[in-house]
Formats: sequence, structure tokens, C-alpha cells
Amino acid sequence: MLRKLAESLNKAQLSNAELCRDKQVIDAVKRSLIDHATKSGLSRVEIPSEIKLCDEEWLPDTGLVTAALKIRRKQIQEYYKADIVAMYGGSPSSKSA
Repeated sequence: MLRKLAESLNKAQLSNAELCRDKQVIDAVKRSLIDHATKSGLSRVEIPSEIKLCDEEWLPDTGLVTAALKIRRKQIQEYYKADIVAMYGGSPSSKSA
């Protein structure tokens, strides 16, 4: 889907990592997410106000998921701590992401 979006934005030449950092791509994904969430009947507080596109694979080797590919919330929160702070300001809460 990211590649399809890149083509529609005339950014097919960018790598996945570059697409994940491109402001226009991030905004398009965010709009799509908000539109889908709204159509699905989610309330405003259930819809993310900020997003981060990740080009890293979440594998057990990275520590972000278990061997059964279940997410490890605390490790993810720590790994993306700087991004969370940049998106929401202040320090990330101790609650699960």
C-alpha cells in the first residue's frame, strides 16, 4: 500500500525508508487513517492525532516482538521514545503505547 501511495504522489523513486520520513506521505497516510476511523464510527479520542511510519522490520531479534510475534509494548515505547516525545511533547507516559 505504501508503494501504491508513493506512485499516486509521484514519489515512486523513493526508498521505503525515505517514504516513511516524507511529510507528504505521512500526511496522506494520516488522512486515510482518520477517514477510515471516522467511517468506522470511532470516537475522536480513539483516533490517533499523530503517527509514525516505521521502515524497520519488527522481528524477535530486535526485541520489539516475541518469538510468537506478539508486540512488546514497553520495548517498543523505549525504542521509539524520542519519536514519541517529538510527536506529543514532554516525556512518554508509563502506560502502554
